[in-house]
Amino acid sequence: MRTADPARSARHTEPSTRQTERPPSGTSRAPERSEGADFMKIEAAVEIDAPLEEVFRWTTEHVPEWSETVVREEIIERTPEGVGSRFRCICRERENGPETEFDGELVRHEPPHRATVVLRGRQFDLKVDYVFEPLGPARARVTQRTVVRGKTFAGRLLFAILGPLARRSSCRAAARELDRLKTFCERRTSQPYAASRPSESEDGNPRIE
Repeated sequence: MRTADPARSARHTEPSTRQTERPPSGTSRAPERSEGADFMKIEAAVEIDAPLEEVFRWTTEHVPEWSETVVREEIIERTPEGVGSRFRCICRERENGPETEFDGELVRHEPPHRATVVLRGRQFDLKVDYVFEPLGPARARVTQRTVVRGKTFAGRLLFAILGPLARRSSCRAAARELDRLKTFCERRTSQPYAASRPSESEDGNPRIE
């Protein structure tokens, strides 16, 4: 009977000690993904040269201005504490493409460190979690974790048929979104007076530039 080589077995069972490297300064981390029969998880991160509090506010309150996917948001109900606020989110994957409507709800609101929204659509539900970490007085890291779950037979079938394509597309989209957020925040930071100065819109009402 052939016996196993103990040294070889040890090499195969020894746990990995390799640590995940942080991205170089000012860059996005490559999205991570995992998936099941009816869901997909995507995680990406970016470091932004702007104060933590401002990054939180611009990320959560100005989504249509920096997002490539979100066309507009309409507030349905705003609660005093934030959590439980409901909104309608209109998304479009590509220019001149069809629009998709989601019913959104803010389920976690811990400024300036955490915010989570749930988006409910006809075929898919999404849970988007943002984590904000201070890296200094004027620098922050934003980590975006998204779970996409098929809720209908058609949605689950789409996962099964287009799974690899959907995953690659989602990873590219996550990286683009965070790069756009970084650019948006850093441009606003370079013009601090314009970013916080009240001005008047065409109808004479105050607005934030």
